[in-house]
Amino acid sequence: MNCNIAVVVTGATGSNLAIKFLQLLQEQEISSDVVFSHQGMANLALEYGYSVAEIPQMDTQELSQVVRQHVPSQCRIHDASHFFSPLASGSGAPMALVVLPASMGYCARVAQGSSETLAERVFDVCLKEQRPILVCPRESPLSQVHLRNLLELSTMGVQIVPFMPEFYSHQRGSMDKQIDRFVSRLAGMLQVNAHYSRWMDGSEAP
Repeated sequence: MNCNIAVVVTGATGSNLAIKFLQLLQEQEISSDVVFSHQGMANLALEYGYSVAEIPQMDTQELSQVVRQHVPSQCRIHDASHFFSPLASGSGAPMALVVLPASMGYCARVAQGSSETLAERVFDVCLKEQRPILVCPRESPLSQVHLRNLLELSTMGVQIVPFMPEFYSHQRGSMDKQIDRFVSRLAGMLQVNAHYSRWMDGSEAP
């Protein structure tokens, strides 16, 4: 099995969650691959300072350049249209897949077996190769359709891990620390030692 973790970034809000997770993987010397959907790239640009008026004027290459500025240097970025990527084949399946953030459209497509882009194909590959998959949905409120699709993914063995800030760690005033704890918890679910402290062990929250 390849010792790498793949990350898919869809068009839901929360691209900074993915960037933080990729930074953690690099700090832990874990090899990583990332696939952005086109809207995922656009949302990253929006959330990192570009205006709503600017983004529609940017082509894919320009958006890719913005993404490269924020993704950790050692992370491999794959074009969502590139089906010759190793991620598209079972022989190149990553150790695990994290979809962060996961849009409801993406969840609907992969729940039905769609593989129209590399972002969807790597999910299909990890599913058939029985690799761990964590899906982090970003939507509220959730409709019955959303809930049915998430339940369908859960029945396939996919772990559904929404970003839900905690309060017992006394980090209520610090979103950055909440994000750090969330991505550390994701890493721990994949057996990556990220020094995540739990409230019951009496240790200090990071």
